[in-house]
Amino acid sequence: LQIEYSLIECTVERELLPMARAFGLAVTPWGVIGGGVLGGRYDTAADPMAVADSRRAARNATRITERNLQIARKAREIAQAIGRSPAQVALNWCLSRPNVIVIPKTNSVARTVENCAASGWSLTAAQVAALEQAFPL
Repeated sequence: LQIEYSLIECTVERELLPMARAFGLAVTPWGVIGGGVLGGRYDTAADPMAVADSRRAARNATRITERNLQIARKAREIAQAIGRSPAQVALNWCLSRPNVIVIPKTNSVARTVENCAASGWSLTAAQVAALEQAFPL
């Protein structure tokens, strides 16, 4: 399955992910960093960066909410505590999910290198719980 799936868009955990597991399907999510929201691009729903690029602003209009920014703040808090970037925390969380193959989209070599550093380590159970408490289904 190719579906939007991230810390801010996890409704697929109700039906699509269990179905994928039941049928042995892999999931290749898109939007894992939430259009930059989970990567730390925005601080508030009224952030001027949100409207700096009209195409990006249109795509992210539904993503830049107080709920999602709260989740992003939790990812940033964990990232600071472990010496990682918020994007790496969001990617690592997604990588830890069963049957999920993450192929992050980037627009630069530096971001590709940063995203690759999201693998090879794991969030602790407490860190995963803290992230998931920020977005109860």
